[in-house]
Amino acid sequence: MVRGAFLKQKLLENSTSTKKRNSYFVKGTNQKPEKCKKRRMKYTAVPVDYTSLLPEPLLHKILSYLTAKDAARCCVLSKRWKELRDSCPVAEFDQRYFVRSSNAVFQNFVDKFFERRLEQKCDIQIFKLAVASADSKLAPHIDRWLDIAVKHNVREIAVHMQERQVRAPYRMPTSVLSAKTLNAITLHRCRLEVPDGINLPYLTKLCLKHIKLTSQSLQKLISSCPLIESLSLISCKGLVNLEVSNLDRLNRVEVHFCKGIQKVEIVSSTLESFWYYGYTFPQICAINLLGCPSLKKLTLEDPFMNDLSFESLIFNFPYLEHLVLSKCNAMTELKISQTQLKSLILRGCKNLVKVGIHAPQLVSFEYNGGGSMLFSSLNPSSLRKAKLTFEAVESGFLSRCLFVAMLHIFLSNFDHSSGLKLVMRHKKKVAIYQHWNNISLPKLQNMRFEVIKPSTKLEDLLEHLLGTYHPEILSLVTCEGWKKKMLDKVINHIDQNGELNCCTYYTKKCWRHYLHASRVEHFTSPVCNDSELNDWVTSVKSHSELQSTTVSLAWQF
Repeated sequence: MVRGAFLKQKLLENSTSTKKRNSYFVKGTNQKPEKCKKRRMKYTAVPVDYTSLLPEPLLHKILSYLTAKDAARCCVLSKRWKELRDSCPVAEFDQRYFVRSSNAVFQNFVDKFFERRLEQKCDIQIFKLAVASADSKLAPHIDRWLDIAVKHNVREIAVHMQERQVRAPYRMPTSVLSAKTLNAITLHRCRLEVPDGINLPYLTKLCLKHIKLTSQSLQKLISSCPLIESLSLISCKGLVNLEVSNLDRLNRVEVHFCKGIQKVEIVSSTLESFWYYGYTFPQICAINLLGCPSLKKLTLEDPFMNDLSFESLIFNFPYLEHLVLSKCNAMTELKISQTQLKSLILRGCKNLVKVGIHAPQLVSFEYNGGGSMLFSSLNPSSLRKAKLTFEAVESGFLSRCLFVAMLHIFLSNFDHSSGLKLVMRHKKKVAIYQHWNNISLPKLQNMRFEVIKPSTKLEDLLEHLLGTYHPEILSLVTCEGWKKKMLDKVINHIDQNGELNCCTYYTKKCWRHYLHASRVEHFTSPVCNDSELNDWVTSVKSHSELQSTTVSLAWQF
């Protein structure tokens, strides 16, 4: 009863308010009296800048992702944004954005920033500087900027000199190597002189690119960083030996294309990642990681590493989870037995003739090389992701048939009940197999296969394939019950109705802007004089229990 009375009272109130609203209108018309119009004009919407209401640390984070030029443009938005730009703890300057201006204009721009910063009296967390060339006029100003950053407790410094052929590269001031607040240093094409007694007690990341220094100088620098976690040496010259020890927090080491280096020896119980890229000309580098039992990620691109040296190296890593071997052309027979290995990549090892893999925990495998099933002993039942690229299959008919038969056996050993998808590619042709047990494979050169994990949606897979490869032939192979559902998804994803407004604010357009036409094909064998297309269509239509649909796509670039 109480509830009914309450509802009745609400209905009466609503009807009364409706009568009041109707009384505002002039009788016989839809117009309101002048008095009501004036009263309405008082309630105008006032625009609110909700972005400026965000907390200052969050706005500083937004500004840190902008270039110096774009961050300066934000100052015209409001007084609030100008104050934020002056107090932002990130100072990043790139002379490439002043390409039409002289060094004096760039120098004046940076000087004004530091003048405002000195007035604010706040710390600088990150200082990044990219300069085309530090001539005799600009070098003193760079020294002064770095000195100001050090005095304002800078935590990260990155100095990038862009010109390659410079007789006298910019000399890094010693004040940077004595900054006790520094956490990270990245130097590119600078002259680095390591003095005695340097101390970087809180440095965790050291990255040197195109730096010329001796092994003794590097050893002195590393020993002054007891908390270093990441060490990267890229295209450095003058190094002969790299010896690292007594670093309790070292986690990652990278050595890329360091000309003249002959030995790398690391002793660290905390090292988890090691990445080495060697030179292609005769330069043998001995790698000793015996003192790194916790290593989990190993990447090697060394054309002179042989079978024996690799076996003695990998034997010491019982917890290895990720292994990448790229262009190790001196290796002919590869043996891998790792119980914890989860990811394996073999790329461009062109002289391999035999591969033995025992990895029961392996879930991801990638192979890029010659047209031989070297890894046929691998049991793929535990794999959830695989990528196979065969650059050149032997031209003989029997050899190609044998290769296809071995590949067919390998693919059939996957766990098909888990919902894995198979993508087959050849030039501008792509096939997606929803079910791919006992399928027929085309006998073509340069075939590529990719096993897709079950969690990948068909729409996401199509977006990747269409945007990356722009195929002209797209084939779909599935069982009868899934054919219509799968085809509808593909057509709806490809079909474009109306104007495209997906990339309005981007200069680089997506694949939809280049797709001119699409059509469902009903091929009959033989298709045409194209033998490769005939072989492709025959293979996707060969299985009696599976249904195939082919869509042709026309592109205009």
